[in-house]
Amino acid sequence: MPDKMKILYVDDEQALLTMGKIFLEESGPFSVDTQTSAQSALSVMGSTDYDAIISDYQMPGMDGIGFLKQIRKMGNTTPFILFTGRGREEIVIQALNEGADFYLQKGGDPEPLFAELTHKIRQAVQQRRAEATIRDHERREADIINFLPDATFAIDARGVVIAWNLAMEDFSGVPSGDIMGKGNYEYALSTYHERRPMLIDLILKDDPAAEAKYPDILRYGKKIFSEIFLPERNNGAGALFWITASPIYDAKGKIVGAIESIRDISDRKKTETALRESAERYKSLITISKTGAWEYDRDRNYIWCCPEYFSLLGRDAGQYDLSGAANLKEVWTDLIHPDDRDQAVERFIQYLETGSPGIYDNYFRMLHADGHWIWIWSRGWTLRHENGTPMNKTIGTHIDITESRRAEEEQRIYTEHLCLAQEMGQIGSWELNIANGTIWGSDEAFRIYGIQRPADSLIHHHEIEAKIPEWERVVQAIHDLIETGAPYDIEYTINPGDGSGSKTIHSVARVLYNAERKPAGVAGVIRDITLRIQAERELKNTYEELNAAYNQIAAREQILMQQLNDISISQKALRESEARFHCIVETANEGIWAMDSQFITTYVNLKMADLLGYTTEEMICRNITDFMDPGEIPDNALKMQNRKEGLDENYERKFMHKDGSVRVLQVSVSALKDPLGAFAGSFARFSDITDKKGSE
Repeated sequence: MPDKMKILYVDDEQALLTMGKIFLEESGPFSVDTQTSAQSALSVMGSTDYDAIISDYQMPGMDGIGFLKQIRKMGNTTPFILFTGRGREEIVIQALNEGADFYLQKGGDPEPLFAELTHKIRQAVQQRRAEATIRDHERREADIINFLPDATFAIDARGVVIAWNLAMEDFSGVPSGDIMGKGNYEYALSTYHERRPMLIDLILKDDPAAEAKYPDILRYGKKIFSEIFLPERNNGAGALFWITASPIYDAKGKIVGAIESIRDISDRKKTETALRESAERYKSLITISKTGAWEYDRDRNYIWCCPEYFSLLGRDAGQYDLSGAANLKEVWTDLIHPDDRDQAVERFIQYLETGSPGIYDNYFRMLHADGHWIWIWSRGWTLRHENGTPMNKTIGTHIDITESRRAEEEQRIYTEHLCLAQEMGQIGSWELNIANGTIWGSDEAFRIYGIQRPADSLIHHHEIEAKIPEWERVVQAIHDLIETGAPYDIEYTINPGDGSGSKTIHSVARVLYNAERKPAGVAGVIRDITLRIQAERELKNTYEELNAAYNQIAAREQILMQQLNDISISQKALRESEARFHCIVETANEGIWAMDSQFITTYVNLKMADLLGYTTEEMICRNITDFMDPGEIPDNALKMQNRKEGLDENYERKFMHKDGSVRVLQVSVSALKDPLGAFAGSFARFSDITDKKGSE
């Protein structure tokens, strides 16, 4: 059963609140709290997190839009649905402009009305959750690049630096802040001491002169590999570097940039004995990570897998034969999804047989012990002899990417929902390409114009010119928008191409700029307001009533302005409180240590750094285990698991001082959670009890 969505329903009509609560809780996974005023709703929001908010518009004290403004000013992005009997267009527009997700008008049969409300709640919550998932995915991608062990940087199609990781900072001596956004081969200066194309530039265009600067270049598909010796490295002794460059694609498969990694392979010339010792150390290290490492011996058709390889699949390594006998079918082939098996096996065999110096890279699904399928990102690398010929051993890793695949699927569903929302709201979107005069339109935009949608959703502006009697006025408005920035917010009449009656269209648009901040296009929306115009003509007799309502709104705005002033005073007091708190932490007599969800240091105060003999800068971005007595690490792993489960603890722990001495610290640690209740990190206080323990 899915988790229940927590809903806040605000309306001054108690009967409607009661009926809505009953209907929503019986028709879906909802838990509904009700309030009869915006003020009382604001008071409960400080102690309760809600997945969605439903609010009436016309309420005493503070109306629905005022309530919405107050929520958004607080930085609260909870989905908001305006559910009201007021049907004026300007109220709808204002609500949407202020950050409302949907607008639903009361009236009619309550059963379909609340069914529609249920649908909009689900849609708003799913959309907001999808957005959060996408942001997390993008943040993870940035973190992965930043913490790659190889010096890695990326450029866009114009040759401008868009990524420069920590290892690249160490390799080049250039901080990312000094290089990001720069082009004209600025990235080559730290390596070659001149502005010149590098291997990465060969991804974007062929350059025989640049290619000649590398002794050997190998290509595997779109990827490029090479080695180069830099004599000034290693204090003048020189060093050999392995370089790989790959294209970056957009969602349509177009190359929009390139990425290059640089690795020092000077030690690759070590003896086979040293290589075997290194391999054993590698196996030991990978065993304690969350990556499923494997090593395939082609001669024996045997694959060694670390325990994490099996734990990714919910399995026990002890159930499989890892003695050295042929086992590839048992531990890999048979566990692959039937639909993915042929391509996975063929791809791996092809990599082995070609003897490519590149990286084996593939995606497929594997069977989890509980019966579901997980997506695996499999990468491998064939080891080589000193003369460069491939060995019969390939090492690699498996990473569970099920969540990222799920996020991609949710993005696809979100796009479908967006199209459905346009259809339901009768709002069409369009984009004009200034360079070629073509117009892209959404399905709803073509429906409004009564035009059959082309396969690519593109038409030339001449194709709709005859359908707009006031074409010259529309063109002039677009021209004024581009040239002078005049607002494009107009109404005009169209004669649809399907022969239906004329329609009145309301259109709003904004200018789209390219990377040089020059106008590249215009994006806008259209809405069929024919019925609204007809209704406005019929409502002229109600002018006095509307005028009176306006006066009431003006009076309420005065109240809101006073409330805004009160909020500003409160915010100032909050900032002063935060400053005092920071001062207390920095001058505390205890060490303060904050870590993220991976137990990487995000903050230490001066006292904490002094306890271990480091500066605060030396401790930031390092795992807490880097400073710990090795004998404490097994127990620390248990404590980390407790923290992920939300447990707070007090205990003693041995740490290594920078001078090599052991310090015994009293630890008081608490788990941190994000707004959704997930583990976000740890906050700990430390006291030095070394002397006390010594006297005991």
